[in-house]
Amino acid sequence: MPSLKIEKTGSSSEMKLYLDSSALVKRYVEEKSSEEVADLCARADTLVSSVISFSEVFSSLNRRLREKQLSPSQYRQCKVAFLKEYEEMTRCLASEEILSVSAALLEKFPLRAMDAIHLASALDSGPDLFVSFDNHQLAAAKTLGLKTQ
Repeated sequence: MPSLKIEKTGSSSEMKLYLDSSALVKRYVEEKSSEEVADLCARADTLVSSVISFSEVFSSLNRRLREKQLSPSQYRQCKVAFLKEYEEMTRCLASEEILSVSAALLEKFPLRAMDAIHLASALDSGPDLFVSFDNHQLAAAKTLGLKTQ
């Protein structure tokens, strides 16, 4: 499992990293690109995500538990690590303004609802880097002027 500690690695500039749920879950479950996410998080001063990531990460972890990709012990370990980190990260609320922007994004781009909420939250929070592993979401983010990895 990747290291969950967020620490600055000597950069003099602040780095705010927005993680959508597809990126965030890679912090707790070893899979393709988990190491890349861990490296980005190690360089970040601030991790940001939407409050919807809470349910999305739990959904992902529980699906893996049901499908026996995680043992009950591994699930508990991932859950504890996520809950600790969730309390420490900057969380964007799903306000009426965010939902309104997400509706406009859904009209403009081929996105799923939660992906649009993440994008609206990222636009509102102004991250230095937006991290996702959803191609439609990344294409929309680039079009909207967000820097992506």
